[in-house]
Amino acid sequence: MLRSLLRPAALALAATLALAACQSAPPRPAARQISFANAAPISFDVATIEVVQQYQPPQVQPNVDHLAPIPPSDAIRRWANERLRAMGGSGTLRVVIKDASIVETGLPPTTGLRGAFTTDQSERYDGKLAVDLVVDQPSRRFNGYTGAAVARTISVPENISLQGRDDALFAMVERMMTELNAKLEEGVYGNLSAVTLR
Repeated sequence: MLRSLLRPAALALAATLALAACQSAPPRPAARQISFANAAPISFDVATIEVVQQYQPPQVQPNVDHLAPIPPSDAIRRWANERLRAMGGSGTLRVVIKDASIVETGLPPTTGLRGAFTTDQSERYDGKLAVDLVVDQPSRRFNGYTGAAVARTISVPENISLQGRDDALFAMVERMMTELNAKLEEGVYGNLSAVTLR
C-alpha cells in the first residue's frame, strides 16, 4: 500500500526535476554569419556565374581553415551569392577561389622564472584570401578579369578558451572578407565596367 502511494509521488518529483533542468539550460547562441546582403548587388551582363574552387583545403595541421566557425572558402561563396548577379543572355562570370587558407604556427613559450609569471601568445594564425573574377562574354567580344588578395595575422594567448579561439578566427575571417569585398568591388568597376549593368 505504501509502495503504491510513493510511486506517483516519485514520478511527479522526477518530472518536476526534468522540467527544471530543461528550463535552466542556457539558450544556444545563434549561428554567426558573415553576410553582404545589405550591400547593393553588382549586376553583370552574363548568363551564368560559376564558383571555381582552385584552393583545396588540406584539412590537416598546420592548416586550420576547415576548423574556423566559418571557413574562408564558405565565406567567399556566400559573398559571391549575395553580391553578384547574372542579368544577361550569354556569357559567364567565374569566381575563382585561389587561396582561402588559415595556417597555425606554435609560438615558443617564455622560459625560466619569467615564464612562470608570463601569459604567452601560444599560436599564430596566418590567413590568406585570393580571388579572381573572370568574365567571358562572346557577344561583346569581351574577356577580362580582376582579382584581389588579402592577408591577416593574429595570435592568441596560451590560456584562451575554445570559444575565445573561435571568436578570434571568426573576427579574422570577417575582417579579411570586408577588405576583399572592397578590393574586388573597386576592381570590378575599374577592369570589368564594360560588362557591368547599373
